[in-house]
Amino acid sequence: MPAPEEDLSTMHRNALSQHFDRRDFTAEELAGLDYRDVARLPKVGTEGLRAIRAWLRKQGLDLRNVPIEQEAPFARGPVERAIRLLERHGYRVIAPRKAAPR
Repeated sequence: MPAPEEDLSTMHRNALSQHFDRRDFTAEELAGLDYRDVARLPKVGTEGLRAIRAWLRKQGLDLRNVPIEQEAPFARGPVERAIRLLERHGYRVIAPRKAAPR
């Protein structure tokens, strides 16, 4: 599993280390944090969030409670975003039945 030193800048590693009160944190610990909490950390900012999420995604993880508008690059259109929102809140979305030819 890649260490934060490999992909995160020193500034972002230091901000996360300060949050965890130690230099050695794992991707799983970081993925357990809420998106908004990480966004509010000093010295993280938009670019830091992007870098942190990219590092986590390389390991198949992501922050908790990522706002749907931040997931837009992964969901192409409004229907896909609506489906993801419903699924995130526990709904199961099924495809409609094809209509019989008339």
